[in-house]
Amino acid sequence: MERMQPDGRVCEFSSGAKAVILEPPPQGMQLAHATDEELARHGVPPRPNRATAPGLHALWHRTFERPLRFVAPEFQESTEELHSGRRPSIGTEGNSAYSGNWSGVVAGPLFGDPINRAVAASWNVPNAVSVDAGDDRCAIWVGIDGYWYADARGNYFLPGQGFAPGQTDDTWPFPPAGEPSPLLQAGITCLGGGAAFAWWEWIPPGGVNPPVIISSVIPYADQYFETQIWVLSETTANLFMLAGDPYTDAGSVAVLIPIWAPLLTEVWGSSAEWIVERPTKPDGSYYTLPDYGTVEFDAAMAWTKSGSTLFSGQGTTLTIQGANGENLSEAQTVPPGRATSTVVQCTYGNG
Repeated sequence: MERMQPDGRVCEFSSGAKAVILEPPPQGMQLAHATDEELARHGVPPRPNRATAPGLHALWHRTFERPLRFVAPEFQESTEELHSGRRPSIGTEGNSAYSGNWSGVVAGPLFGDPINRAVAASWNVPNAVSVDAGDDRCAIWVGIDGYWYADARGNYFLPGQGFAPGQTDDTWPFPPAGEPSPLLQAGITCLGGGAAFAWWEWIPPGGVNPPVIISSVIPYADQYFETQIWVLSETTANLFMLAGDPYTDAGSVAVLIPIWAPLLTEVWGSSAEWIVERPTKPDGSYYTLPDYGTVEFDAAMAWTKSGSTLFSGQGTTLTIQGANGENLSEAQTVPPGRATSTVVQCTYGNG
């Protein structure tokens, strides 16, 4: 991974994270044939090496060989909701777990191979129906880091899925279990009643922060939406978002955003997530979830330091449970039990 040095207007936010506003690629520019310098000038992630990261190389070409209409990002910090890393407080059961606010899939690295290259997915924006007089919302996002597993005794640990041959605790590439984790995430929030907005954030270890709204990208109900996070170094990344038709530049909008981590924050690569979340209000209480039906993440995958592809089917499903044990949002991979699955479904339930 190489540290980027963008040349544009830098915006700094309350978390200490920064974003750079660069000139968008001009209409009709063929990014797949652009030089490395041209890609960097517009915030396009570098081309992955086909030999060492074939899956990531395929994602890059699928994304940037399409006709895309880019706009410059416009930012505004939210004052109405907060996000943070997650320590599930409700026990695990088989290959599923229960959480107070996350529903979806979290996947850990295989054999200590950090998930520090990219995470991606697409979904259709739900037409969320209010069940709480408009004071309800759900966040739909992809992310890296920010999660701990919990065993039946309430002990937390990072979601590694096994040591490599000869590897020991002393060579495990992640911080010790129990340390607060950072969280790099991007997606949308849907309000009860159908409105939605796009956002991103990079949360310091143990932090609780408001998302940064991308006001130049508006997700509409029943519309296609795509999010990718490309990690360039431990402290830099490029975001790609697309709202609208995924195959033409008619009626669609895309953005590219280079970002920097807050001070004392870096990518661990300890987990990847595809999540429908019950956000937190500024007073610390949870929002009510609107009835969003089923949100289906497609092409839900992440990529590791070695260039390997991590499928969402290799992860653990999370169900949001309410205070009385009722299931508020259930998740499954499709088809269930298949390690190579790249589809995650989160289905609303009122308990």
